[in-house]
Amino acid sequence: MSTKRLSQITTGLVLLMLAILLAGCGGGTVKKYTEANSGSTIELKAGDEINIVLESNETTGFVWSQADGMDTRVIEKVSDQYYASTSNRVGAPGEHTWIFKALQQGETKIKLNLGKPWETDVVPLKALTYTIKVT
Repeated sequence: MSTKRLSQITTGLVLLMLAILLAGCGGGTVKKYTEANSGSTIELKAGDEINIVLESNETTGFVWSQADGMDTRVIEKVSDQYYASTSNRVGAPGEHTWIFKALQQGETKIKLNLGKPWETDVVPLKALTYTIKVT
């Protein structure tokens, strides 16, 4: 085996080991939840993150929004983003993704509503609730 090839293999192994080590430095685990998990209690440890991923098609006028009432001492919203479909199908739904991070021990609720933002005093088409318990 040539010296150049041995050097390439060694460099690849070092980069792989570094990536594995850095992946463990995030401070917590990441868990994914969907509409099917609404109504359940999600148990986390401080530092854990959760992704709530909901099917969405904002071209219909219905959008997901977070309702008030979450205790931001227990959990914080890291991000809130809509991702359009990558399909070529007309009207294909995308995904709305929230990332939350557990901060300290306690219990709170994350409430997400599907509705038209310009319609006030209207019951949402869907209302989801996730109970968060941080230990």
